[in-house]
Formats: sequence, structure tokens, C-alpha cells
Amino acid sequence: MMPRLKVLLIEDTDDDAELLKLALRDTPFDIARVGQLSLALEGLAQDRFDVVLLDLSLPDSQGFATFEAVRRAAAREAIIVLTGLDDQDLGLKTVQSGAQDYLVKGKAGPEVLVRAIRYAVERTRAEQETARYAQALKAKNAELERDLNLAREIQQAFLPQRYPVFADAGSGTPSSLRFCQRYFPAGVVGGDFFDVLRVSKDEAGVIICDVMGHGVRAALVTAMLRALIDERAPFSRHPAQMLEQLNRGLRTIWKDAEAPMFVTAAYLVVNSRTGAMQFANAGHPNPLYLRSRPGADPLLLGAGENGPALGLADAPDYSVGVVELRKGDRVLLYTDGVFEVEGPGPASDLFGQLRLRESAAKSALLSPDAFLDALMVDVCAFSGTSKFDDDACLLSVDFLADERPLPVVTAK
Repeated sequence: MMPRLKVLLIEDTDDDAELLKLALRDTPFDIARVGQLSLALEGLAQDRFDVVLLDLSLPDSQGFATFEAVRRAAAREAIIVLTGLDDQDLGLKTVQSGAQDYLVKGKAGPEVLVRAIRYAVERTRAEQETARYAQALKAKNAELERDLNLAREIQQAFLPQRYPVFADAGSGTPSSLRFCQRYFPAGVVGGDFFDVLRVSKDEAGVIICDVMGHGVRAALVTAMLRALIDERAPFSRHPAQMLEQLNRGLRTIWKDAEAPMFVTAAYLVVNSRTGAMQFANAGHPNPLYLRSRPGADPLLLGAGENGPALGLADAPDYSVGVVELRKGDRVLLYTDGVFEVEGPGPASDLFGQLRLRESAAKSALLSPDAFLDALMVDVCAFSGTSKFDDDACLLSVDFLADERPLPVVTAK
């Protein structure tokens, strides 16, 4: 059974008011009547109604201004304009401004009026519920945004704030290894991760990782990776063992996870005195080796020798490659978000690793910062935007120690 509804009738004509009450005598409506706008506003301030039946022509107010005044006062009530003014433009204007209906006296019989009141009340309740939901959602989104911003700050803190220096103490000479990076998460937080470790007095460990997907879930995995890397410090001088240990840790964490996850990673260890570099790869795009010799093309380190991504197999086998760096040589590590950007247009292709190698070759003699900036200029010029659909990361390693004998290269 429908509960009784409280109706405020704002009508100054006694005959019209009595006819209306007579038409609604057998309905579940409790009707209170006032004949002036001022009295209506007082009543709305003191009591709550389900619906307001409003005549626009009152002794103290006329036309649309009457509706505006009632609308401001009736924040919770449904309003039906019931007037003798058969004006379609005025009716449309009141409905667009918040009235639930516009009825003309003498044209709306009891059944039409009862149905209009019930529909108006239900629509108003639905609108108010929607508004409350929207407000709650807005507050929840604001809270989520604050949490994401905090997560971003924490994730940024995970990344290297300064790099280890490899130089004789007190010698005044610059570090023989120089590191430089650019990181562009696709969202507030990202799934790319990199770090530079001092694994011995003369050696640096350099790792770059790309978690499947991006966003909050991927960002949580980067936090796991940071912890796992710290825990696996005893293996950090040995690239294959380091990747195996990270894989073991992730397999343990994900053993009960329903959704599959994986992480691609490349890890290398560089001797700051000799330039000897070892590297291993877990399904990650192969690093580029840019030699300082004139006319030397960039090489892909370990092409065709990658092991599986981390988290996919219980006992993967990671092979180790070796390169002897010479003074001025540079190694570029990167994630697939850099080269998988699309060009503009419906038939566009990807920037691709070939274009990345060509871009790196033409900018190879620039300083580390200028080199990475030049790469990003080429990528963004190709895509026509500075935004990335996937996380994008670049990390360069420059060897600046004294020249050594000609290198022995096992890269392909």
C-alpha cells in the first residue's frame, strides 16, 4: 500500500482549490493549502512535503519568478506547475529548470493529476538518491586520488634519488660510470622500475623491469621488486643468479594468485675500472650497446638469448653475455612503452626498435641528458603527442674510465 503523501497546494483561487481537493478526495494525499508565495515559502521552511502543486499567478508573484522562488525553497520536494497559463514555452522553461511536470487547469483530470503526482515524487526521490550517490562517489574519488598521489610519492621514492659514484676518494676525478634516466608513467603510478646498485667497490648493478600492465596493480609489484632486490643483494654481482632469485621470489608471492602476472627484466653488472660488463635478460627488450668508435652501429646485447620473463617458470635458465666497454661507450636500457607508441592516423605503425636504434645512433655523441632528450623528441614527433599509453622508461650507462684494449663483444 502506497504511503500517504504530503502535498502543499499553492493556489490563491478558492474555487480552483476546492475543485482540486474534491478531485483528490479519495487519494492517499494530505493537502495543505496557502494562497500567497510568502506563505508558501514560510511553510516550506517550517515543514517538509513530498510534492508542491504550484500556480504561477499569485497575489504577490507572477510567472516564472514564482517558480524560481519556490524551487530555491523546495530543495527536497517535487514541484508540479498547475496553472491556468497554457504557455508551452513557459512550461518547457519550468521543466528544464527543475519542475517535474507542467499541467494546465481544466485539461488535467483527476487520474492524470494523481499519476503526475506519484511519478513526480518517485522521480524526485530517484534524482535525490542519484545526487547522494554522486556526492558519495565524488568524495570516494577524492579519497582515491589522495591515495594515488601518496602512492606516486612512495613509488618515486623507490627510484634512485642519486647514483653511486665510482671514483678514487679525494682524487677529484669524476665518476667513471655515469647514469641518466627518463621515466614517464602512463598514469599516476606506473609498472616500470629501475635501480642502480653498488654491488662491490668497483662494480655497479643496473636493473630495469617492466611489470605486466600498468596502474595500481603494476605499481604494487614494483614495490615487491624493490624489496626482493634488496633481499637478494648477495647475488647482485651475478646477473643470471640475480634474475633467478627474483623469479623465485615472485613465484613464491604469486603462487596463490588467480590472475597470472609476469615481469620482464634486464640486469647488468659493470666494472667501473676495467669496463667489463656482464648481462642477463628475462624476456625484456634487449639493451642497446652504443660504441664510441666512429661509424659503429648500435648493437643489441644478447639478441636471441633471452630467458623467460620473471614469474612464468619455476626454474628458468638465464644465459650471461659479456662485453668489454671502452671509454665513451654507452649502454641504453629501456622498456617497450618507448618504442610501442603508434604514429598518427588509422593506418599507423609502431615507432619500433629499428627506429629507436636509428635515433640512438644519430644522437650517440651527445651528453647523457641530451641523448635521452633527443630520443624522446623523436618518439614524440613520431606519435604526435607527449603522452604515453604505456609506461615508458629510459636508462643510460656511460663508461668514462681510461681507454682499454679493443673489446671482445659477444652481443648480436
